Amino acid sequence: MKDVYLFLIGFTLGISSFFLLVFKITETSDIINVISIFVNIGIAVFVAYFIQNRITNNRYVKEYIIGLINSTSIEYELFLKNIRNGNLNRKEINQEFKYFSMKLTTLDTTINNFLNIKNSNFQSLNRNIHKTITDSSEFNNTITNSKVKLKFTTLNLLNYNHKNWTLSVTNAVLNVNSK
Repeated sequence: MKDVYLFLIGFTLGISSFFLLVFKITETSDIINVISIFVNIGIAVFVAYFIQNRITNNRYVKEYIIGLINSTSIEYELFLKNIRNGNLNRKEINQEFKYFSMKLTTLDTTINNFLNIKNSNFQSLNRNIHKTITDSSEFNNTITNSKVKLKFTTLNLLNYNHKNWTLSVTNAVLNVNSK
């Protein structure tokens, strides 16, 4: 970056010296016109390079966070599907909820700190779903190594919380894009 600055300064000084010597510009108004040309060139270079670079870097951060939200959402959707289908036992369910608790807390913190979006609530939704599952009689009456089969009422509560999860994911992506 330092090399770019030095090149621009040297280039500007070289061209201005060329104009002053070759065209024998001696009038004050002509010197001011030449200087204004180079100032305009400098402003154009600044706008084109620095502002575009800042916009590009900001877009990369947004794309990274959106990708993180999407990958986490896909992983969480698969987890919920496995719960609904009765493919997991109590120990596996608890381990997955611990894993997602850490992952979603990190995601909420990232969204809040880097993009100043304060309504990211993935972890609280995860807690609601966790509570729905682990407070159910099906979960508590199942032997630790046996698969947990949820009843219709618990599945309805899970589906309601899953709807809120999906809505939150969509809102988060839209909020990140709007920043």
